[in-house]
Amino acid sequence: EFGANVPLLRGLIWNEPWTQVKLTDLGYGAAIDDFTTSVMDTVYSIIGSYWDLVARRERVRVATKSLASTKALLQQTEIQYEVGVVSKVEVVQAEAGVANSEYELIVARNDYRNTQDDLIAKVLGNRLRPDTNLLFDPTDDPEYSRVKPVDLEEAVKRAFVNRPELAAAQKRIDQRKVQLKFAKNQRLPQVDIDFRYRTLGITGDANDSTGD
Repeated sequence: EFGANVPLLRGLIWNEPWTQVKLTDLGYGAAIDDFTTSVMDTVYSIIGSYWDLVARRERVRVATKSLASTKALLQQTEIQYEVGVVSKVEVVQAEAGVANSEYELIVARNDYRNTQDDLIAKVLGNRLRPDTNLLFDPTDDPEYSRVKPVDLEEAVKRAFVNRPELAAAQKRIDQRKVQLKFAKNQRLPQVDIDFRYRTLGITGDANDSTGD
């Protein structure tokens, strides 16, 4: 004997198990896209911090040369003052220039160190310890190339195809659509068809005896 109960309206396609499988599959895909986005953002942040460190290093170099120049100017001004060519005011101005250059160099070095610490923290993350003492010196310099024109329409089209956060958002929209279809199906009346199939088998010799 074989039997089955088949829904005709509510639960025919949008039943709870099938809906849950569909939602789980979409949720898994969205989670993968979210992870990809996180990795891309982390890499982008590290690259940005690296080039920021290169820029800070250049600022230290410029501040160092500026301090050397102001010190040379001060020395020259002092000699000129001693021989009576310039006044004391110009010497004071030259000294102020040296003090300002020293201040700029201190700020540039502090910014460089802070940016260095930020880059190390992004690379090592939770593997850093309170006693960690690392130094990082960039070795690559930016390569300057001619700016190429950008096809805005093509760039937007590629972004919609390749950006994982957009793919994750679309999968979450698809989840809501599945939930909506399931909810609409649950509003239908319950109409089921129930059928049974039975076979009877006869074995052995027929009994012709019907009595007397």
